[in-house]
Amino acid sequence: MIILVEILGCCAGVLTSVAYIPQIYKLLKTKESVSISIPAYVCTFIGCFLWLIYGLINQSIALILFNILNIGTSIIIIYLSYKYAGRVNQAKILQHSNFSQSDVEKLA
Repeated sequence: MIILVEILGCCAGVLTSVAYIPQIYKLLKTKESVSISIPAYVCTFIGCFLWLIYGLINQSIALILFNILNIGTSIIIIYLSYKYAGRVNQAKILQHSNFSQSDVEKLA
């Protein structure tokens, strides 16, 4: 029964961990974070950290492994969000203005 519970936890962990990948991909692709809620990801980071402690106390491999992954992806999203905060979507500006690419890069 314990093995079945760990398998269930691993399935949940995989789905939870994979859920962050599209957001990371979008941040890297668009290089803008206007629509990202940084406080939400900070809360997620704290929650995963607490789940990690809980997993360590209960010696749950699923909780330990996947919360370490989720902490890592949360940190990446928070970092990229700060890195790209305030940047304007250069493609939109170029599309609707007479600015050159170098002018837009100076604004970002």
